Amino acid sequence: THLASSQPVCENGVMTLHQYLSKRGMTASAFAARLDVPPSTITRLLHGSTPTVQTIRKVETETRGRVKYNDWIGETEE
Repeated sequence: THLASSQPVCENGVMTLHQYLSKRGMTASAFAARLDVPPSTITRLLHGSTPTVQTIRKVETETRGRVKYNDWIGETEE
């Protein structure tokens, strides 16, 4: 199924994973295939699980930095 989000895109083009997938009409399974991870990994992330550092890097790379590590830790690191 496609994911929907009523949340606006954050400043500077940064968005949540949910927003990213919704904007592109992409399913969690399709995104998982692009990252070479099980679909359950993406589903867990969408439901609030904290990803591994390796998964964070894959998400940031695949989304070209639009979904960032800070989305899961809730603070800014520069």
